[in-house]
Amino acid sequence: MMAKRITLLALLAALLLVSGCIFSPEKNKDDEIVDPDGPPFAGSPEQLMRNFMDVYEDRDYTGYLTVIDPEFKIFLKQETVDEFGLPRDYFGYDEEIVITEKMFSGNPPREGVGAISNIELSVLSQVGTWELTENTVFPGALESQYEVQFKIMQSTTDGERQLNITGRIIFFLSTEQVDHNGRERTLYRMVGQIDETNAG
Repeated sequence: MMAKRITLLALLAALLLVSGCIFSPEKNKDDEIVDPDGPPFAGSPEQLMRNFMDVYEDRDYTGYLTVIDPEFKIFLKQETVDEFGLPRDYFGYDEEIVITEKMFSGNPPREGVGAISNIELSVLSQVGTWELTENTVFPGALESQYEVQFKIMQSTTDGERQLNITGRIIFFLSTEQVDHNGRERTLYRMVGQIDETNAG
């Protein structure tokens, strides 16, 4: 386990990606094909968060693409930026889908780095309610905080190890009016996160 307590996405990025390649994504969001038989229509914030939990635990990459907005950003702690020498304090959509595809694949992402064999999102507990955000990065989005706990199993040369990631994430949801089964409905997608979790 790394000596410093760092955020979930930065930890996974460090485990899964070669230094530098995270900012050279392999896929473009315009080329993604979303599975029409994926997660249920996210017609409420609650359904969207259930979908988020399900696709993580199922390691369902195509399902995950229906959860996140193309404008997605996740903001990291400054100590994480400094720890890994990152060029900015967030990952955008393109970096996110590269990380997630590698994490969900079940395959070692590179030599010397073990594959992720299981993800359990054992805690996803809302703190407060959904409110219109005052964060100018996500104008018009809804914002709420959640207590989370991820248990991630990763293969090692000696078997498997468990990574425990706990703490709080601030989630931001976008809304869009779409035609769904012949009627106009509001679709919710995850447009951002502020990650305040720790690995321990």
